[in-house]
Amino acid sequence: MTFNRPEERIASLAVEALLHEAAAGPKPGLVDRYNSGAHRDMDLFTFCSSAAVLHPYFYAMAEEGFRFTGSDLPDLLLRIRPIGIEAEKAMFAATAGINTHKGIIFSLGILCASAGYHLNLTDRSGKGEDLCRIASQMCRGIVEKELNGSNQNTTHGEILFRKAGTTGIRGEAEAGFPSVTGTALPELRKSSGDWNIRLIGALLHLMTTVEDSNVLHRGGSAALEKMKREAREALDAGGAGSPDGLEILHQMDRDFTDRHISPGGCADLLAVSIFLYKLENSF
Repeated sequence: MTFNRPEERIASLAVEALLHEAAAGPKPGLVDRYNSGAHRDMDLFTFCSSAAVLHPYFYAMAEEGFRFTGSDLPDLLLRIRPIGIEAEKAMFAATAGINTHKGIIFSLGILCASAGYHLNLTDRSGKGEDLCRIASQMCRGIVEKELNGSNQNTTHGEILFRKAGTTGIRGEAEAGFPSVTGTALPELRKSSGDWNIRLIGALLHLMTTVEDSNVLHRGGSAALEKMKREAREALDAGGAGSPDGLEILHQMDRDFTDRHISPGGCADLLAVSIFLYKLENSF
């Protein structure tokens, strides 16, 4: 397929990243092609329907980045925010009100805009680190502005920030997605062979390091530490590429499902990593 505009390619890769993340498995507690994990209200087809409607919004955010000529990158974030809100509405319409991709619309939207901005400046897609630096500049001050609020209508993210200092995906974005550039993206670059095994390996590496706010919300610090320990055990056993590693993964999946634990933050960061990996050599 020939893309008439680079924004089309950027948006298509964002949707592809969502579909690949959803299909990869086994992913403990997460929706994949095997089961719905801890998510009783959705399955792989729900994720596919959600991803299918997001292309025009990722395109619009990439286009905003491509057109942006200002010097203050937080202004670019303000420009794409209304597009993100419309993307969320489209997602909820496609899924009958189920939240499949709200968090990743934020992350991939910022990075689509970053990709458009970088492409306009350099005529190249850029390395993942380049785009994450732009995203960091776009999100300057976002943790303080959005998590340190004083209203009583608090979100789970605000509660965790006040109780434990956990900054979640906003902190990742403001810091330039260090879990992606320091953990998952290098793993995808250096590995080879079966794509599904590579994706699960990257996910497990994320699970050993990320302070996943979804896990903290559902299971507390004990669940988070258990996830990190067992993910390391699965990696040490060979990950999804070995019978022993697969057995640990399936056992983790059964346990997470029973306890309603979902490392959704790690899943979103895996999707970000897939997007950046595929984008690096696309232009």
